[in-house]
Amino acid sequence: MSLLEGVRVIDFTTYAAGSACGRVLADWKADVIKVEPVTGDMFRDWGRLLGAPVKDDENPMWEINNANKRGLTLDLKTTEGQVIMARLLEDADIFLTNYREKALVKLNLDYEKLSEKYPRLIYGFLDGYGSKGELAEQPGFDLISFWARGGFGGFFGDPDSPPLTPLPAIGDQITGTYLVSGLIAALIGRDLNDKGEKVEISLYHAAIWSAGLFNATSNYWENPKKTRKVPDTPLINMFKASDEKWFCTSIMEHERFWPGFCECIGRPDLIYNERYSQLRNARGHSEELTAILDEAFAKKTREEWMILFKKFDIPSGPIFNGHDVLKDNQALVNDYLRPVTFQNGNTVPLPTPPCHFVNEGFLKWEHAPQIGEHSSEILSEIGYSEEEIASFKSNSII
Repeated sequence: MSLLEGVRVIDFTTYAAGSACGRVLADWKADVIKVEPVTGDMFRDWGRLLGAPVKDDENPMWEINNANKRGLTLDLKTTEGQVIMARLLEDADIFLTNYREKALVKLNLDYEKLSEKYPRLIYGFLDGYGSKGELAEQPGFDLISFWARGGFGGFFGDPDSPPLTPLPAIGDQITGTYLVSGLIAALIGRDLNDKGEKVEISLYHAAIWSAGLFNATSNYWENPKKTRKVPDTPLINMFKASDEKWFCTSIMEHERFWPGFCECIGRPDLIYNERYSQLRNARGHSEELTAILDEAFAKKTREEWMILFKKFDIPSGPIFNGHDVLKDNQALVNDYLRPVTFQNGNTVPLPTPPCHFVNEGFLKWEHAPQIGEHSSEILSEIGYSEEEIASFKSNSII
């Protein structure tokens, strides 16, 4: 056995955040059973909001968060459906959900009931704002709970510009991946004390932690929003090259790098300029220094600057868009992106979950399940006969 082989996860989630957690566990070889309504998870249709295919034979948004899982459809509003779920949970190690508490209580899937019935079960619960406070019962959405309330919307953009719209589901993917670590810790703890645990995470908390280092600076500034024309640290900024392509530099040891940086950009005359050579002074003259750098960087292409930066050991990199990332050999050679061929024959690169295991090598990628694809297989494994399964199908229980 290796990684999480032998660990069974019941993935009763909807949309992106919870399913992202299940996907990572599935990649790590847990047996993850995705339980959906008989009509399918609403997330199957989510890609249309982004202009992506949502067909049965090509659904990349669904594929990314649900590959390597097995799929079971179940009408949990029926007694029979709840009995089936109870049998699934008898041998489960983890129950994963991001449904609202009220819905879980109605379905007899709240933590209090399940922990009493299955004391060794690990219960993973993901919500918008946490289990306490006035927002505890509010639904959580990436844009609202993570990006907006979490502070990101107020951090990015120039001080006089409106808040920026985030990348879709970025907070969902981050929060779901964070939850994985809590579940693994709970599994280890269960091996030590033979007792289950409820692991909670919220989109809001994940945002506060993700922006934690910058959040702390808000203790000392009236408005942490910055403009690239007047940066706090002039050598940590974004610049445009002569070919209109953007890149960034990230020099955190200003004094050590300053002489080489000046040589690199062709301005050795600035090396001993006291207005810029020390960070404490450069910060006070950041607007004029940025204007000088903008003028210098407009003289060469981005690729030419990348070559020079490498020569002078200047921390830097190109600013990519999505198309650039998908073509980046660095991502492809490390399996950060993997070419995936859909059932219709179309092949596109899709992201893999972070964390690689050197001895395991590149992990498998089994297609995300079609609606109810493994229902019969799973029910047979937990003791139902062919006749019972056929009856469940004819009565729309599965």
